[in-house]
Amino acid sequence: MHMLGDLTGRTMLVFPRSSALRLAELMLHRDAGTSLEFGEMEQSALKEAGNILSSAYMNALSEFMHLMLLPSPPSLAVDMSTAVLTTAYLQFSSQRDYVFCVESEFMMVKLSEKLRGFFLLLPDPASLQVLLRAVRVA
Repeated sequence: MHMLGDLTGRTMLVFPRSSALRLAELMLHRDAGTSLEFGEMEQSALKEAGNILSSAYMNALSEFMHLMLLPSPPSLAVDMSTAVLTTAYLQFSSQRDYVFCVESEFMMVKLSEKLRGFFLLLPDPASLQVLLRAVRVA
């Protein structure tokens, strides 16, 4: 998702394939192991999960920094992690060298399951400076 407002850049949620499929199954109220591919329904469910999760992270950041952050509509890419991350990196200029990464673990206690993923924030250079000043690094 693109991050718009007082800070600009991009956010990404990255999940291992098995976790992404399981997350889609949970959102679609399906039994474990019933989704083998990313069909239209699975993709829609994952986009909605991405929208909810990225918006939650952006809202927390917005509240912490007292800035307005707006998410764009989500998009989805299914590929090897290197390909997805390289494509995202190449869409930016060569000035984008920093990524903030938050490892996230989702625990479904009733199901005795855990899903692991990563929230990535790729700020543009000006936004990076604002972020670093806010956490007193720059």
